[in-house]
Amino acid sequence: MPESNRGHDNPIGRIVVGVLIVASVGIAAFAAQLVSGIYDRREVAPPGCTESGDCGPQGNKADILSARAAEDIVDLTVVQIWFGAVGLVLLGWTLSATRAAVREANDATEAARLAVQVTEEGTRRQLQAYVHIERAEISWGTRNGGSPSVTLYAKNTGQTPAKWFGVRVLAVMTPSHTDPTTFVQAPWRDRELLKWSALGGLSEISLPGSRSGDLAALRQAYQDQAVVHILGAVQYETMYGDIMETEFWFCRKPEHRYKSKVTGTSTLGPHTLNHTTEVPQRMQRVARAMRTYAPVLD
Repeated sequence: MPESNRGHDNPIGRIVVGVLIVASVGIAAFAAQLVSGIYDRREVAPPGCTESGDCGPQGNKADILSARAAEDIVDLTVVQIWFGAVGLVLLGWTLSATRAAVREANDATEAARLAVQVTEEGTRRQLQAYVHIERAEISWGTRNGGSPSVTLYAKNTGQTPAKWFGVRVLAVMTPSHTDPTTFVQAPWRDRELLKWSALGGLSEISLPGSRSGDLAALRQAYQDQAVVHILGAVQYETMYGDIMETEFWFCRKPEHRYKSKVTGTSTLGPHTLNHTTEVPQRMQRVARAMRTYAPVLD
């Protein structure tokens, strides 16, 4: 029960108890007076007296004694009625007080249950997995962009692992600008959810971010120097059994160029050969608010 209600209930309860105590004392005094009157009316006749009434006071005659006995019964009945009424009032007040106590105990139990639930929910939110795509990189494979590929980096910033995680991803090419409707209109949800097992807490992992069906679009984007979009969503299951989803959208604007760096040299006769490796180009995160760590409803 709220504290505000308790503040109003207690004074009223004290007043009721006080009234009942005063009434009980008054009724007890009244009953005592009636009983005393009963004893005053009863006079015991000396031994040897008969119904003739010559040997004692008039009060000992049979008819008068019968009348007084009837008066005694009436007085005792009145006392019983008054005590019965007081008993009913006390019983009603006791039941009311018991009901209020039970209601207050139930309110306290419910408040404790809600407090435990809030604590559990807070702990759960603090410890559960939070998986998103941290960054995306694109490689062209050859100097003419003939073998493009995309690498995504999934990161779990939560303290507990994800049981599994998967990605739906799509590569899209647009002429020269980032249209806000690109993400909404792109059919990335039609893509298969490719899954991997377990992503540990506070860890990061790389995974392929392009499919065989994206190669033609990526090659065309390289040839036409168009904007490349990599978009989709990562899904995962927390240790608490919840399926969550985080969307992502990265893009790479022209100019697209194959870049490499020397990673070593070797000598073959009079010739020195340089070994080069392509430098992946980091894609930009599109400035648009996405759904993050959102529950997936069945």
